[in-house]
Amino acid sequence: MALRITTRDDQPPTTVSGIRDLDDILNAASEKARSGSRLNGLVVEADNGNRLLVVVGSEETVLVFNDGGPNPQYYASKGSSSDADPIFTCYITGQHHTEFLRRNVISYADGLQAAREFLESNALPVCITWEAAS
Repeated sequence: MALRITTRDDQPPTTVSGIRDLDDILNAASEKARSGSRLNGLVVEADNGNRLLVVVGSEETVLVFNDGGPNPQYYASKGSSSDADPIFTCYITGQHHTEFLRRNVISYADGLQAAREFLESNALPVCITWEAAS
């Protein structure tokens, strides 16, 4: 299945259809975020309207899943902490300042696995824990 990945608002999305392509885009975006010392939130969209936000540029990440159906559901990754602080800050598509609670932070390795699963299923990945987001 194919996904469209938006890394920046001022650039068109990139289409990926395999894990290698997905990994290449995420790795390149991670390196760019690290070099700019500013975490970036990538928007990954499937043809069915489902979207996955993946924060890149750190050994940690936050994922947000948006169901593209008629009654959208929103989920955020759930990490091992139940704390709110310290806040995890990123810039979605390089532009939009966004803050996440510490409890939504997971390892980048787990987030990468979830992104790969999303590529294969275009559905909510089951390899990580989620909580309903408001």
